Amino acid sequence: MSDEEFSVKELVASFATDEPGDTARENENIDRFNYLLPILSNKSRLKPNKFLLSQSEIHTHLVQFLSELKDKENPVQAYHDRFEEFEQNLFGIEVEKYTIAFPLNLKIHESVEREEYKSLDMTYERIEQEEWKENIVPGVTGIDLGSIEIDDKNPSLYAFKSFIVDSVNDIYSNDYTFWKASCYGRDSRYALTHVTNALQILLARLNFSINYNKKNKSFGGSGPRRSRWADLREPFIYLIFKDSEFLYHAYSGDPSLRKPERVTQWKAEQFDTVFSDLPDLSESTSVDDDLIAGLKAFQSAITSPNSTEAFFDFWRGLEVLTQTNEDNSMSDITKRAESFISWSEPGITSRRIDRLRDLRNNMVHGGIDVSATTEDRNLMKILLESLLNLYFSKRHEWTSSDFEFVLSLGNKDNSEIEDIMRRKQKQMDLLKEISEWYPDNA
Repeated sequence: MSDEEFSVKELVASFATDEPGDTARENENIDRFNYLLPILSNKSRLKPNKFLLSQSEIHTHLVQFLSELKDKENPVQAYHDRFEEFEQNLFGIEVEKYTIAFPLNLKIHESVEREEYKSLDMTYERIEQEEWKENIVPGVTGIDLGSIEIDDKNPSLYAFKSFIVDSVNDIYSNDYTFWKASCYGRDSRYALTHVTNALQILLARLNFSINYNKKNKSFGGSGPRRSRWADLREPFIYLIFKDSEFLYHAYSGDPSLRKPERVTQWKAEQFDTVFSDLPDLSESTSVDDDLIAGLKAFQSAITSPNSTEAFFDFWRGLEVLTQTNEDNSMSDITKRAESFISWSEPGITSRRIDRLRDLRNNMVHGGIDVSATTEDRNLMKILLESLLNLYFSKRHEWTSSDFEFVLSLGNKDNSEIEDIMRRKQKQMDLLKEISEWYPDNA
């Protein structure tokens, strides 16, 4: 029995055994649905982007579909027989336009600031501060944020107002810029997820450009140190609209203060040069899944307040972009990662990279008093930046196999590469000779 059929059988059986008032049985069935619904939706290829539905909404419709099979003699066969009809019902849900608005803790000098950014298939449009204050947020609240009455007739507005009053972040802050993106979907949660996923990649590109070729510094003294390398991260709040109607607010799992990330006049030109050269990934290639995973790892690492978590995020990016797997050693990862870097002091750097591998191994196995220093993370950033640059420049030309091949050769000297070329040429000559043994089938 396949995973799909097993999941159908067990889930449909849950409806037959669900008895009102039997708390233990109800909890058991809830656990069963939590375990098996993701497996069933994945095996049945019920993908959010296919239906423009959020995963939670797909699961809601799937549960209803399964409940209709509980009286069937063979529920599994009935599932297969009616599955196409179920898919068509999902496609029959009306597609609507949703707009997601949010503040971003980013201030870019006016000489290079932009009115819009593109990321994947999303476009993010700038909202002027005056419009944000007078039309967007007031359009949500309807009243002064300071006067919140618990008997507010609109629960969504009351929840929003309460959140804003309690938040450490100022939704009207002069240190923020304000943005919106529109997305078509069959439910608002799909639109929100789609907008935030593409935004994460945009933030990674922005942070890559702001912090390009820069090291984090360790400062002396007894005062508090900046815990994050970069502060530009996911907005603390999103406002979701359908047409001009406010639906609800959503918020980040990180409620901490969003300190402004600034691109000053002195940094503006370099930032703009780097950012302009980065692809917006609106045109996909065969290696973009890996590139996106690498960018997500970079974004997580550079904004993490925890040095250990940042180290592992950087390492995760190296693993993905070096095209390594469980059969490769940690040495393979670091050797491939430094393939195209010319070190000014190779002897010192070689030993520092050895330390990275030892550090990662000790961290994984629970070493006591083991932590990544600022210099460790600086080196990890250099390695990941180098790989990202390679993918940015070659994503249209190389496949994953090409990247793996090139990176595996990158640390070899010229004599080794020439030897490989001779062997490959010999193989090409043999293939040509073999092809001449067989006459053309004219």
